[in-house]
Amino acid sequence: MFGFLAKNRKKNQQSRCVIQGLQAAGLRTIASHLHRGTTSLYSNIAIEADRIVRTWEKIAEYIQDNSVDYITIFSTDGDMYQFLKHPHITLHDFSKKITKQDVENKIGLPVEKYVCWKTIVGDPSDNLPGMKRFGPQRAKELLSKYESLFEIPVEIFIIYHISDIVSKNTSQQLKDYRTKNNLSLKKVKEMYGLWWKKIEDGKKLDLNKIQYEDLCKIVSHNLNCPFEDYNETLSNQYKIIKLPFVQGV
Repeated sequence: MFGFLAKNRKKNQQSRCVIQGLQAAGLRTIASHLHRGTTSLYSNIAIEADRIVRTWEKIAEYIQDNSVDYITIFSTDGDMYQFLKHPHITLHDFSKKITKQDVENKIGLPVEKYVCWKTIVGDPSDNLPGMKRFGPQRAKELLSKYESLFEIPVEIFIIYHISDIVSKNTSQQLKDYRTKNNLSLKKVKEMYGLWWKKIEDGKKLDLNKIQYEDLCKIVSHNLNCPFEDYNETLSNQYKIIKLPFVQGV
C-alpha cells in the first residue's frame, strides 16, 4: 500500500513517469526517477496509507490546492479508487493505468459507491471481514437499489441462524401453510424468497431480520434463534475504508 503523486504542470497533458528503481528507507518510501522531458514533480508521500491517517489528509489537501493540475497517484492500494471521482486524477498500479471505467466495470456500480461496496464485501488483505455470505454480486444488487450503505434497512444486516433441527421442526408447518392457503412452492418462493424451500427441505440457513420475522409470523411463534447484528461492524469498516478527504475533495 504505497503511493506517491506525480504532478504535471503542462495543461491538457497527462503526467508520464518511468519508474527506474525502488528504494526502501525510513517509512518504506518509494523513490522514483521521472522520465526526462516531462515537467512532472515527485512528491514523497509514499508510506503505508491505511496506517497513517494524516498522510491521506495531506494528499487530500494537495489535491484540493492543485485542482487545475493533472495528478497521477501510484499505488497498489484499492482504496485509492476513491480519488477517481476527480477528473484530473488518474491511478497507476506500477504496471498499468487504472481508470474510473475499470473500477466501475469491476464492481458494477458508480465509483462513488466503491467504499460502500467494499464495506459489504470486505477485504481479507486489510483484515476487513465484510458481511458473511454477502459477495460482490449481492453487494451490487443492494447498492443498485439503495443510494448508500446507510440507506439500506438495518434489518438486512441482522442475521438469524436457523439450525437444521429448527428447520426440520418447522418444515411441516410451512407445508401445511401452503396447503391451507392453496399456494404452490413457486408462489411462496416469489412471495418470501428462496429460503422457504430450504426450510421445507430441513436445511440450516441464515435469514435476515425481515425474513426471520416473516417466518415467525407464518408459524405463529418466535423460534428464539440466535442472531448477530453486523450494523456497527459495517459502520466501523466504512470509516476505516473511507479516506479522510478535507472539505470539497
